[in-house]
Amino acid sequence: MTTKKQKKENNDESEEFIYDEVDMGDKIKTLKNKLKKCEEERKMYLDSWQRDKADFVNARKNDSREKERFLLFAKKDLILQLLPVVDSFDMAMLDKDRWSNLDQNWRQGMEQIYNQFNKVLNENGVVEVVPEVGQEFDPALQEAFGVVEVEDEKNDGKVIEIMQKGYLLEQEVIRTAKVKVGQLK
Repeated sequence: MTTKKQKKENNDESEEFIYDEVDMGDKIKTLKNKLKKCEEERKMYLDSWQRDKADFVNARKNDSREKERFLLFAKKDLILQLLPVVDSFDMAMLDKDRWSNLDQNWRQGMEQIYNQFNKVLNENGVVEVVPEVGQEFDPALQEAFGVVEVEDEKNDGKVIEIMQKGYLLEQEVIRTAKVKVGQLK
């Protein structure tokens, strides 16, 4: 068996180390195995970290969507409580003769409040759904509040009278329009 000698100086002392060539091969093999194991561990940790990062990003997106849904739900609840006020304004302004006979300053003030109210609703994603008389009844947007017997076949299943406007919030129906629908005798 051959040996290799190496000298190392340390504090002016000379030490002699002897390495066996067979031992060097084992050490290199051992170091290669350790390096391979470290690389596998690194890959495992990197993969785990990347999965955790993706999970975190997905969790943030889910939290953001849930927050938006909660805010929309809260907004929807408040708007549903305010819609009867808009309905009251609509009913008050429906009688044009009485409305036009009111004091002009008072009437203009009320109209400004009504317009302001509608502007706030529109800015919050609320859209009126006002069906037209004679259009086909749409159960997705309208609720049959009553039936009116009609003699003309073309009015069968059509909106005859609008009782109350409907509303959408962010393209979701929050209140259907209430209508009377024609039904053939």
